[in-house]
This record gives sequence, C-alpha cells and structure tokens, in this order.
Amino acid sequence: MRLQFRPGLRFGCSITLAGYGYPYVVLEGPRVPVRLESRPTCDVWWNEVAADAAGGLWATGHRIADVVAVGASLGAAIGEAYANIRRIRPWAATIVWTSGVPMASGIVESPES
Repeated sequence: MRLQFRPGLRFGCSITLAGYGYPYVVLEGPRVPVRLESRPTCDVWWNEVAADAAGGLWATGHRIADVVAVGASLGAAIGEAYANIRRIRPWAATIVWTSGVPMASGIVESPES
C-alpha cells in the first residue's frame, strides 16, 4: 500500500456537532431522533448516537458527530464542514417534565425541514 496526500487539499477542519443545551443543565437529556438529509461530502464520525431496530439514528448524549473536511484553503475546509453539519438534523421533541425527569411525549418533525 502506498499512501499519498491528495494534491491541492492543504487544509483540514474538524467541527463537533453537539446537542442539548438549554434547558438541559445535566449531561443526560432525552433521546432525540437524528436524520441525515443527504449524503455527506466529507467524513462524519458519529459519537453519542445509537441505531434503532428500523435503522434510525438517535442522539444518546451531547456529542452527536464530528464533521471533518479538507480543502485548498482554510475557508474552503471550514465551509465544507459547516455545509455538512447542516445536513444533520436532530428532530424536535415535545418534552414533558415529570418529577424533574424529562420524557419525550411525542416526536414532531422540525419546522425547518
């Protein structure tokens, strides 16, 4: 095997897509379905996600994915990474608080989709 760098791709960018945040002030939040809207054009490394029996992805923690892109310039690599992050869509969930424990009461598709 002879490994070589691809000509013209001099810069790389790795961005972590993290979920949750307000109002989740603890490290565990509800499981949220995640979908990939189209085939990525760079590397996507899934982190805290799990597949269900039907092959769907569910976020199981804060870190959803690391998106890694390369380009001829730093701006091109960053742009490619962000373009691919926009392809990953956590769906919105309706949350019901019972005794301080979040429970997903229904899953609805994000209005942006």
